[in-house]
Amino acid sequence: MVTIVLPTYNRASRLPGALRSCVQQTYRNLEVIVVDDGSTDSTPEVMAAFQREDPRVRYLRQENKKLPAALNTGFRASKGDLLTWISDDNRFHQDAIEVMAGFLEKSPDVGLLYCGYDIVDAQGNLLQKVHPPGPESIFNLNCVQACFMYRRKVYEVIGDYDPAWLYVEDYDYWLRVQKRFQLAHLPDIQLFSWVTHQQSLTSLLGGPQQKILIAKVQLSHASPWSSKLRILSAAPAQIAEAYAARGERGRAYLACLLYVMFKPWRGYRWGRALEILRAPSPVVAARANQKPEDQPVREHSPLG
Repeated sequence: MVTIVLPTYNRASRLPGALRSCVQQTYRNLEVIVVDDGSTDSTPEVMAAFQREDPRVRYLRQENKKLPAALNTGFRASKGDLLTWISDDNRFHQDAIEVMAGFLEKSPDVGLLYCGYDIVDAQGNLLQKVHPPGPESIFNLNCVQACFMYRRKVYEVIGDYDPAWLYVEDYDYWLRVQKRFQLAHLPDIQLFSWVTHQQSLTSLLGGPQQKILIAKVQLSHASPWSSKLRILSAAPAQIAEAYAARGERGRAYLACLLYVMFKPWRGYRWGRALEILRAPSPVVAARANQKPEDQPVREHSPLG
């Protein structure tokens, strides 16, 4: 059996699409556990309808405790031999579970598998095909992030998602898994659609606060000190890129200055800083082209 955990919070309008992509899989031996993290919209009514249609769908409701806690609630209730999860605004392709479960069945030494995915807009139009790098890159970036499956043994050994790493709880988990289990990937097989929409216009670019959190996760897992110094050295440039992409030139300038001053004798650092500061902001350009009623809601920073 495969367990799919689907955490949700106030996404009653988007939830059905994600849920249908789970129950319409070609692989039938599965359960879908929807964890409602204290929604105040019509999510309970949406779930009541789905439960009447498909007995494989289970619905758990809890007070709002954020994503890591919702994931932990779902996996503690799971019965599957193989585990995965999906956000409430994304989609599995119809054969995703069959392909991933089949690979793991034939590869007993692999603990976690991840795959390529498509980035699509809210209407389902393809924007980009993503071919993630191999597991050797995981300490530099979250190469797992979208479409994945792992064995129950992994969950039993690694345990829960850490609530302390809210917004990067998945990356922390994969780094913990990588230390104990073999990872494999299918980069050229797209089994998942990552849906981007106007309420999260900056999601493709990565917000600066998330870049900071990613650097913190990497530092917490890095060893020896040379690796920690490399992370500290590179992080300001990534943070500067995120600020520049959002049109926050002042903060981008300060991050670039920190990046350059870390090793001012390195000429390539000056060049990269200038490149970051001169690049046009895709977010600002996109917002300028939007009608007033289409303007995205500004998301609160996770760091305040």
